Amino acid sequence: MEDLAILESFRTGVGEKDAFDSLFRKYYPQMCVYAHRFVDMVETEDIVQECFVWIWNNRAVIVVDRSVPHYLFSMVRHRALNTIRKKNIGQKVTDMLQEIRKEDMEENAFDA
Repeated sequence: MEDLAILESFRTGVGEKDAFDSLFRKYYPQMCVYAHRFVDMVETEDIVQECFVWIWNNRAVIVVDRSVPHYLFSMVRHRALNTIRKKNIGQKVTDMLQEIRKEDMEENAFDA
C-alpha cells in the first residue's frame, strides 16, 4: 500500500487497520535501525513501538507536510533524543547524590 493511500485510510477510517499494518511492516525495521544509531536495542524497540502507538491513537488527525518516511524518522529521532536527555539527567542526579553522600561520610569521619 502506498503511503498516500495509508494516510487517506487513516483520514477516512476505511481500511485503517490494513493501512496501519502496511505502514508498520514497511517502516518498523528501518525505524529500528535508525533509532539504534542513538540508543541501545531495548530502548530502540520501545521508542519505535511508542511511535506506532502514537500514530494509531492519532491516525485521524495526522498531518504529514513532507513525506511519510520523513515524518516517521523525525518522530523516532525526537523520541530517541528525549530518551538520551532523560538518561543524562538521571545520571547527573545520581552523581550529585553520590557526591553528597561522600561529603557526608567525610564530615562524619571528622566528628568521630
